[in-house]
Amino acid sequence: MNKSNVNVFLKGLDNSRRYQLRVLEVNDTRIKVGLSGGLTGYYEVQVEIKGKGFVKASTDESVKFYYANTIESILPSEGSYFGGREIQINGNSFSSDINEN
Repeated sequence: MNKSNVNVFLKGLDNSRRYQLRVLEVNDTRIKVGLSGGLTGYYEVQVEIKGKGFVKASTDESVKFYYANTIESILPSEGSYFGGREIQINGNSFSSDINEN
């Protein structure tokens, strides 16, 4: 199967938002996607095969995903009144592409 024939989405369980994921690799038993930034919450994973429609999951639980964005620390924890100091924010779900954060 060609990855250009596959679309993968995260759809908010409250139907308020939907993200399309980047399909990186596809074979007969696995689809690998790139996860960009998004809002914290529970999502339904939807897989669409072009020309065939959406794939049915074996159980409801197998298609749920929790998007967790967290900040673990900020360094340094204090700064100057006059500003000009850089800080480092550590956590997860940040993108390596600065424009996606």
